[in-house]
Formats: sequence, C-alpha cells, structure tokens
Amino acid sequence: MNVDDVAEHPDAAMALWRQAAAAVFADVQATTDIRWKWRVTLHEDEVDWLPRRHRSHGSGTYGLHVPELWLEAHGNGTSLGKGFDLNQAVEFVAERVQDWIIDETWHAWPQCPRHQHPAALGSHGTTPIWVCPLDHQLIAEVGNLGRAG
Repeated sequence: MNVDDVAEHPDAAMALWRQAAAAVFADVQATTDIRWKWRVTLHEDEVDWLPRRHRSHGSGTYGLHVPELWLEAHGNGTSLGKGFDLNQAVEFVAERVQDWIIDETWHAWPQCPRHQHPAALGSHGTTPIWVCPLDHQLIAEVGNLGRAG
C-alpha cells in the first residue's frame, strides 16, 4: 500500500506508519532495556505556506492548514512523509529511531554482533534489513532482531 494523501486517507496512512513503527520498536525492545512509549499522531493544525499568485493585493505567502502525521517517542518527534510504501516507511522510521537511541544512550544501536559499531540500514530486494557497514553481512530484517541467529 502506498498512501499519498493523508487528508483523503488518514486511517490508511496512520495504519501504515503504525505498522512501520511497530517493526522498529520491536527491534528496540528485543535488543535494549528501552521501553519508550511511542505513537503516530495526526496534527491537523500544520500550516503549509504557499505563494500567493495572481492576487490583486500584492505578492507574498499564505497558509493552508493540512493534516500531517508525526511519530512521537520519549520527547522526540518527526514528521512522517507521504507517498511511502510500507518498506520505505520502515526504513524512514528505523533511521530516525536509531538516531534517537544513539543520541540518548551514546551507544551503538543496533550494535553489529561482530563489531562495536552500529548496524546500517540496507535492503534485500525491497525488505529493509540491518547490515554490517564494514562487511555488508546481513544481521537481521528490520523487526526481527530478537530472532536473529
């Protein structure tokens, strides 16, 4: 599923982002003691500033209120884009959450099992995966770190 318009399909867009966040936070829970409460929220008061065109009262900009989805966890937040499929959404969330955890703990997350550095995001076909950035070896699919062998 690819949801382009949050305003027209808010339930579908929220479901997509919740599914993506659930996969990433499953990895967090499986590999750390972090138990952040997270949520995908709809901010209906976001303003998109558009240029004024062909108006008799001059030029400038005006605001149009548009709904926008956000991922919020432990004092962190990020605006969620549109036009993402589930795999792209998982990658987007994984990048943000990885940054939040590293900033919070000052430790590599997820840590490569063979080295001391954080794993990198990659993909196997379209499936988001965690890989070693040095040897490019698969660590686990995103959402399956606790089941990695």
